[in-house]
Amino acid sequence: MTLPAGTLLGRYELLEPLRTGRLSEVYRARDTTIGRAVAVKVLPRSLASEPGWLRRFEQEARAAGQLDHPNILAIHDLGVHDGCPYLVLELLEGETLRERLAVGILPARKTITLAIGIAQGIAAAHEKGIVHRDLKPENLFLTRDGRIKILDFGLARLNPTAPLPGEDSPSFSTVTEPGLILGTVGYMSPEQVRGQAADPRSDIFSFGAVLYEMVAGRRAFKANSGVETMIAILREEPPELPSDGAYGPGLQRIVRRCLEKNPQERFQSARDLTYDLEDLIAGRDEAHKGGRASTSSGRSGDSLLRPGLDRTKLSDSSERASDSGFSLIVEGRAIPLAKGEHVIGRARNAAIRIHHKSISRQHARIVVGEDEATIEDLRSKNGTYVRGERLESAATLTDGDSIRLGSLTVSLRIRPQTASTDTESKT
Repeated sequence: MTLPAGTLLGRYELLEPLRTGRLSEVYRARDTTIGRAVAVKVLPRSLASEPGWLRRFEQEARAAGQLDHPNILAIHDLGVHDGCPYLVLELLEGETLRERLAVGILPARKTITLAIGIAQGIAAAHEKGIVHRDLKPENLFLTRDGRIKILDFGLARLNPTAPLPGEDSPSFSTVTEPGLILGTVGYMSPEQVRGQAADPRSDIFSFGAVLYEMVAGRRAFKANSGVETMIAILREEPPELPSDGAYGPGLQRIVRRCLEKNPQERFQSARDLTYDLEDLIAGRDEAHKGGRASTSSGRSGDSLLRPGLDRTKLSDSSERASDSGFSLIVEGRAIPLAKGEHVIGRARNAAIRIHHKSISRQHARIVVGEDEATIEDLRSKNGTYVRGERLESAATLTDGDSIRLGSLTVSLRIRPQTASTDTESKT
């Protein structure tokens, strides 16, 4: 039953209904204490007495309440009115992604920009131990000022490595019994379809399904029935995205990796996914200016490496790398080191940029002199090791030294550089 305007829920005065449905009623409201405009989401009385729906409602408050991120809907307060629980939410003006896609696909740059925002929001949730488990266009909101917000953490799982109190097994469901399918057909990961535990990589699959739809204008997985759609998720690949045109092959590669059936073959973190999307839009900008090979960029071109290392960028020193005789061996490939400083990490401005889940944004620094090279750790999270010892201070490197950056091992070679500096994958 819709509540009339003027109804007070605690200190919140309801002004008008925004959306009503069987599962919730959402109202525009005003905080009478500070005058702030808010949204109030009320669980209908018909569901408030059902433990499963009440638990889901409380779950949304617990999950989103832990998060403070510009790409996640903020929860300000919660309470109970006449036996019906309610949430006080950030008031959003705009439309859901589902509503926007019904009009048509977005421009390429806008699509990638929104995808970055979604990935950043997912990453923030995952870093708090929260898996959303129901990413879909209906749960993504485009504000009038161009931002995107992740909504509805009602199916989210907190602390997915540990069971919730009262659960007999480490199921990832807080609403259903272990083994019961949880999510929305068409956007569920293969793990969810099988009723298995859903870790952060499950959200990455769902993200891939959403991104595919944003690009293609059609769903990645859709058949004549829900059961057939779930079978397609387990067994079939969606039609290939075009590799030319506005997006190019880079986005196709990202979507394909998100939609891998095996979680081990997907991006292993939403943060890595974010980096690749950022690189993609940066590449589009540089290409628009005249290509990544421009000498004004201060960088050489980049090359794709095997899964595990997504992308490496090499410094473009004014001195020839062959003058130093030093090179870094990364996954069997020699990266020449010119004289001077070389920061290794995941940051965009790193001289040697390596995407790997255990490497920090600025992980280590190698300094190449006339006849020696030294390395120091830059207070990285997972440490830098030389000859098996974790660095506490700068160390001198010798030919053949094994260098471990987090869990990635590289090595130093000292020899004249006669090989090409092109690091494209050998086939």
